[in-house]
Amino acid sequence: MTMKFRMKVERLFKVGDKTILAGPLDAQPKVIKAAMCEVVIDGAVTERIGIDGEVSNGTENRDLWTSSSIELNANVLTSHEVWLVEI
Repeated sequence: MTMKFRMKVERLFKVGDKTILAGPLDAQPKVIKAAMCEVVIDGAVTERIGIDGEVSNGTENRDLWTSSSIELNANVLTSHEVWLVEI
């Protein structure tokens, strides 16, 4: 049985047409490729996005990236609890 991942999103930034989501990731040690996720803000699902993969940054941090259109912005992260949950 495969464990689904979840991330407490703490940082969000754009690189070209990609959005990078960063924060503590609760996942198995395998590389995350493509996945559908829900963005959960303060316990309420606000949108669904596709995750395209994991960012390889040479550190123990495991950031995720998406080319999906996403409504979430950095201002929301400062005043709300935001999770990315695989579905």
